[in-house]
This record gives sequence, C-alpha cells and structure tokens, in this order.
Amino acid sequence: MLAQETKIVQGLLSTGLTTTGNGDWVNLGKYHHFTAIVDLHSTAGSATVRLQKATSSTGGGSTNVTNFLCWYNKNTTGGDTLTANGVSTGAVTISTGTAYDKMAVLEVDSSDIQGTAADYDFVRAVVYSTAAACTSVSYVLSDARYADAVPPTAIS
Repeated sequence: MLAQETKIVQGLLSTGLTTTGNGDWVNLGKYHHFTAIVDLHSTAGSATVRLQKATSSTGGGSTNVTNFLCWYNKNTTGGDTLTANGVSTGAVTISTGTAYDKMAVLEVDSSDIQGTAADYDFVRAVVYSTAAACTSVSYVLSDARYADAVPPTAIS
C-alpha cells in the first residue's frame, strides 16, 4: 500500500499563482528518495519548476538542486503519458501556447543533494508561472531510513 510504505505530504497549494510559489520544506534526512508531483491547471503561459535544498527546515543555506530526474505531460486532458526529460541541471520549463492542464514529476535521491561543505537534509519544490495558475504540489517520500509501522514525519 502506498500510504503505508511512503510519506505523502502536500507541498504547495495555490489558487492564483502568478509569480513564484515556494513549496514547504521537508526533511529528506529520514528518507532516501523524494518525488514532487506538480499539477498546473489551465495556464496558457509557461511554468518553470525547480527543486531546492537546504540545511534547515527554515531554508538555511538554500540552493538549487542541479541533478534531478524529471518527467512531464503538457496536456493531461489529452492523455496520461509522461515524457522523460532526463536529468535536469537546475530547472524544468513546461510551455504551451494553450490553456492546458500540465503535470511534472521531479525525483531526487537524498545522496544526490549532499554537498561537500554542508549537510543538505531539506528539500522543496518551487514553481514559477507566467500566467495565473491553480497549482498543487504533492511530495512522496520513500525508502524510509528507519522502518516504523507509520512512516516518520517529514515536516519537522
């Protein structure tokens, strides 16, 4: 069961995002894998999604993640196929000239966000939109470091 084997957290909910939407920080120090599922509803412009990492739950020492995997669908109304975008070097832009619902899936392992000078245990998604968009981001944290009957909290 997904809910028993992973931690599912709402990262961001915005009803009229027109610039930047910062998702909530989650503690990846308790999990090996992070997935952000980004839904963008009825925006005619472009949207850019990136992941950020930090050393604290308040965003201390935050910087962009430069090596994550991404998939996207530019028109979820027309189909459910995700297109592989490969390894991102910092941001993924989804652009269409028509008001389609869009989806992006971004994934990173906790070992891929560590730095040489700092321990980055916290991660979040950030969404930039050029047109008003209803946006939601859900996080799925998987492969818990410490097995429990209930997956460990990720928001502290």
